[in-house]
Amino acid sequence: TQSTWGRNASLMPDLHIRVGGTDEETPISLEDDQTDINTSYIPDSFLFLTQQSLQNLQNYKYNGVDNSLYYEHFASPLAKWITETFTPTWVAPNAITVTGFLISLLSHFLVYLHCPQLTEFYPSWVPLLCALTTFLYQTLDNMDGKQARRTGTSSPLGQLFDHGCDSVVVTIFVLNIAAFMHFSGYSLAVFYLVIMVAFYVTHWEEFHTHKFSLPTINGPNEGLLTAMCVCILAAVKGSEWFTPTVRAPTMLVFLVIGVVTVGLHVRRTLRTTHLYPRSFDRDAPISAAVYRLLPVVIITSYVLAMCQSTVVFRMPYVFYWTVGLNFSSFDVHFMLNLLCDEAPRVLPKRLWPMLVIATVSLLHRSGHI
Repeated sequence: TQSTWGRNASLMPDLHIRVGGTDEETPISLEDDQTDINTSYIPDSFLFLTQQSLQNLQNYKYNGVDNSLYYEHFASPLAKWITETFTPTWVAPNAITVTGFLISLLSHFLVYLHCPQLTEFYPSWVPLLCALTTFLYQTLDNMDGKQARRTGTSSPLGQLFDHGCDSVVVTIFVLNIAAFMHFSGYSLAVFYLVIMVAFYVTHWEEFHTHKFSLPTINGPNEGLLTAMCVCILAAVKGSEWFTPTVRAPTMLVFLVIGVVTVGLHVRRTLRTTHLYPRSFDRDAPISAAVYRLLPVVIITSYVLAMCQSTVVFRMPYVFYWTVGLNFSSFDVHFMLNLLCDEAPRVLPKRLWPMLVIATVSLLHRSGHI
């Protein structure tokens, strides 16, 4: 069974955004009157999903909630007001998502130009601009789902597109903050891994509990709010202000948000996954859930094994973007498995090199080779 959507655009009758912060249960599906999708005329090389997977995709229903107080009392009302007051109904939700993504990418490019090795000094307007683009991204990420529900264009493929962009933006925000605070080595590695793992376990929980649930403290809300505060401090105080005594408590705030998020997701999943097991997990639902954390362990081991190398210090963007795009690709495939209700490949081929390098590094450090 192959695991991504075919390239033929005619197979995607309703590719619009549904999520980006939601506070209600929202069933979404492909067109109601479409009970079957004919793929007989499509060459096998252009088809990545089985007919059963396509049928499961049509039957997918979204159930999500965001328990953040910041989202409930500020971010969500603001996004709703902007959507209903200033956003025409003809604006596609996908366009809102792409706009937020491009804004984040532009700010990241400016950060790279001024801090190519994450250690250079930067003008105060760069972090100030990043604070603004972070706020715009967060607001647009909340608006796309509200626009989709407002125009009746919600779909599971829109959810995939939205969260796929979010998975790429994870690397953007981590490297931006690292440049402003001059993170490197293990501090940068731990910072990146905490954010990455927190992002993944959100979808991991949804896969096993059939509910997308963000805890009271989470990355898309409090995490981005903390990032904005760091950017403003960097603009006001300058990079020299982030001494080790300042970096330590700031790093602790991000770690607390990440660890709390991961812990709550894992706790809820292990307590409830046996109640609603998927058909292919009924024999051992808890073991299957734990087994699907293996890719995170591999990526974590690889990053920790490589983060102190000379190559990473010289070209941090190349290293973390390589890891980030691999993670994004894996996470998007995992989300597609969720939408199509099919068993994911736990160890995809793209992670094999990371596994080999992490293993060799571990053996070398232990003196076995």
